[in-house]
Amino acid sequence: MQRLANKVKKKYPILLSTGAVISLLANIPLVIANPAPFYESRNDHYRTGANLNETILNTSNVNYSEFGLLFSLPVDNPIVTQTLYAPGVSVKNVLHNVVYISTTGGSVYAYDADQSGPPLWVDHFAAATPGVKWSIESTPVIDPATNTLYVVARDTSLITREFKLHALDLSTGAEKFNGPAVLSGTYTANGHTLNFSNLSGSQNLKSHAGLALANGQVIICFSTSNEGPGISYNGWVLSYNAATLQPTAAFASIISPPAVGGGIWQAGRAPVVDDNGYIYLFVGNTYNPINYKAAANGYDGTGNFSESLLKLDSKLNLIDWFTPGAWANLDNNDMDLSSSGPTLIEGTGLLTGAGKDGNLYVWNTNNLGHYNATDAQVVQKMPAPNNNQRVMNGVVFWRRTTEQGGSLLFNVYNNSPIFSLVFNNPKLNPTPVSSSSVSEAINSGKHNSVALSANGGNPGTGIIWELQNNAITNASVLRAMDAENLGNELWNSSTYLSDNLQGGTTYIPPTVSNGKVYAPTLDSQLVVYGLKSQLFSVTQLANQTAALNSGVSLQINASAGGDTLAYAATGLPAGLKINPKSGLISGSPTAIGNYLIVVTVTDSNTNRQVTMKFSWTILRGIIKS
Repeated sequence: MQRLANKVKKKYPILLSTGAVISLLANIPLVIANPAPFYESRNDHYRTGANLNETILNTSNVNYSEFGLLFSLPVDNPIVTQTLYAPGVSVKNVLHNVVYISTTGGSVYAYDADQSGPPLWVDHFAAATPGVKWSIESTPVIDPATNTLYVVARDTSLITREFKLHALDLSTGAEKFNGPAVLSGTYTANGHTLNFSNLSGSQNLKSHAGLALANGQVIICFSTSNEGPGISYNGWVLSYNAATLQPTAAFASIISPPAVGGGIWQAGRAPVVDDNGYIYLFVGNTYNPINYKAAANGYDGTGNFSESLLKLDSKLNLIDWFTPGAWANLDNNDMDLSSSGPTLIEGTGLLTGAGKDGNLYVWNTNNLGHYNATDAQVVQKMPAPNNNQRVMNGVVFWRRTTEQGGSLLFNVYNNSPIFSLVFNNPKLNPTPVSSSSVSEAINSGKHNSVALSANGGNPGTGIIWELQNNAITNASVLRAMDAENLGNELWNSSTYLSDNLQGGTTYIPPTVSNGKVYAPTLDSQLVVYGLKSQLFSVTQLANQTAALNSGVSLQINASAGGDTLAYAATGLPAGLKINPKSGLISGSPTAIGNYLIVVTVTDSNTNRQVTMKFSWTILRGIIKS
């Protein structure tokens, strides 16, 4: 446990100094967690979709007796972005594990991740621009080094039709770096020039793909949600300096007419960023805006890159690309590659991914191979098990040693079970290790997404979480399956009414950290599942300072699912006392010194107890805030 915490601390040094919430877990040791942070789309910059630092949930305790719905966090509008999670954030001098939720109403919410209650803070972007309606449709990205959340909002009103990049303080939600910045950009190739500022007035241009960070740059991609005759747009990538919010580069995936399109939406996945800062993304289909038929120059290898995998540097220079031999057929049938996004297989220099045609590829990042009519330039090409099976979300990758059974790739097609494949570097074994229930996949449509939680590669810890939306009834279900045997469903939210997931869902997967599963919905709420014993928690306080003989009022916050709680404290400075019913510490300290305070909270219904410690320094004179 400590080695794991140290490993995470080295990767994210700013936000992981202290676990924010102490939870009492029935029949297992008290866990003071350094939870796994989720600072970006699909968990990490490789877009693996896997949390391999989950030490609480496992295949033994995710069952109907111990696991279920804990609470919901309301927001103002539907959620179409992934929930981000930052541990140990100080908000008003109290440490919290925080979930950040962005909505199609142009709002960002910061909630305590471990208990129900009011938001820690909310930013409603419309409040700063009266009469303008904003929408957030791309997953933000967090820079833990500066405690900053970057988010793009789209103006959906009839006034300006702008996109703005906001940089928000994680603790307060305040704008940083003189933000927000109105997005703009210019790109020239093949004798043609495009201006993003002119195109952004189109109501069809949207930022769907998640934001990414690469070498100090915020990477923002654009596509559309509406194609057809008379509708013209171009896929864009913009780069902004993360420290100044100044534009640094622009790239358009399609620039030479008559072809338009080439959107980069990736079912909400952010582009892959490798350890050297190179960016990898999928480009969608192109068409002729006059008749909405495939354009002959959708791919030309110089300025137009329909249906392609692109490799860019952080200055958005095109370094390499792959274009399938069937790109024109894909364009003709709206079978765009960008219905999903790539995943980098850590430590191998290999990418994998698939699109609407269902072909699962493996590529060498050092030689993507450009265009080849037979696709012979790729490391591997694996057709879908059946015709007309589309990948609409992307793969999940579980890195394991050979001794642990080898690494597994999980892939799901529309109206299909989830399949797991063994990765034998450099290729995938096409014979599935296991698959989920066929009957449960019926009518799952394209709005299903998967995520993985595990404690490293340890057996008995891997769980595949599927957020499934029925294409006919629009009812949603959260499912948990044994990642080593997908046919073993551990739990689902539809079995008991108390666990039901209300409202539809979209391509976005759940976020899993610190024993909880966060499911975003179109019903304007984030639904939180976890071990039922986790309902008993106390919020960790930061160390305190007070002046001698000054008035003190400090609230201890605890929750036990509505049970009656009793509070006690030892080590309090003379003159202070704790209210045993409310948990309020009050009074005036009468002696200077450094004190170690131990607060004990008892659940009067179950006699369970949880403790929390902090220090209190009493000084002479006035304490400046």
